[in-house]
Amino acid sequence: MCGIFFLAPAVVGTTEKPISKLKSIECRGPDLSNSVFIDFKSATETRGFAFCSVLSHQSAVPFPQPVWIKSSEDEREPLRCLLLWNGEVYRHQEDTEGPERTSDTELVANSIGNSGGGVEDLLSVFQDVTGPFAFVLIQPDQKRIFFGRDRFGRRSLVCKLAAGLTSLECLSSLVPFEESADEIDAQGDTDSQWFEVPASGIYTALLDDLGHFCLENWYPWSGKHLRYWEDCSFHKACQLPAGLLYSNPQVDRPFYDSVQEDHVSALLQLLSAAVKVRVGHSATTCHQCAPSVDCRHARIGVLFSGGLDSAVLAALADR
Repeated sequence: MCGIFFLAPAVVGTTEKPISKLKSIECRGPDLSNSVFIDFKSATETRGFAFCSVLSHQSAVPFPQPVWIKSSEDEREPLRCLLLWNGEVYRHQEDTEGPERTSDTELVANSIGNSGGGVEDLLSVFQDVTGPFAFVLIQPDQKRIFFGRDRFGRRSLVCKLAAGLTSLECLSSLVPFEESADEIDAQGDTDSQWFEVPASGIYTALLDDLGHFCLENWYPWSGKHLRYWEDCSFHKACQLPAGLLYSNPQVDRPFYDSVQEDHVSALLQLLSAAVKVRVGHSATTCHQCAPSVDCRHARIGVLFSGGLDSAVLAALADR
């Protein structure tokens, strides 16, 4: 689980960094960390600051972040966007080499580079990802920021919007210790200083002519996400893209028409498949042995509390 942090506009100097925020984020990714300043193409000369700490899980060799991305079609094209990624890719249409050879961050970055770079192209990249994630994607030339979480909210992403939506601060980690935990609102209430970004889709923020960032659009993951989250106060400042339509989902047969054993068997099959994917997407060697292929160290661990859930997970992982 990586730690990502983004601040715009960055109200610090060219070399000064918001150290208080970085301490908690750095602990999330002990393998390596890096930071960059971003220059937005605006008359106000607005700058942003991005920091990532990396915990490499799917690849034996850590892939550095933040990642500058340019189109793979033209190597002469300048860098066009910056990716901050905290997640794991269990399956993606461009995953051809297998998890043991490709970092999930590298896979997502390549997918973005191979896309057309438009809004719909970028949305499609994240729609195709199977796995938990939170991300921030910055397009300095377009003065636009994409951010969001997977549809189940399995990775944290908290934000702080200054008064009047003049600045945007995104953090996928623990809120710094000097901040009050009471200020985190899990329902996306922007009256709070910190709030959890709803796991409802992808959001965009746009830099205006005054150098202020304003929430622009909300792209829901599905019709169910749209209906469930439409009254969230966070969405009052967002617009739904015109022509956004979702068909009614197919209704499954009622629960009471099924035999209880069928549900138990289905749950066990799904849980077994999930554990198999999780174990199978681990690097084939530990960091101490990489890049050697001969590694006899344990690569998988289960935090065993003694309860039934951890016992079942341990048994399935061993299987």
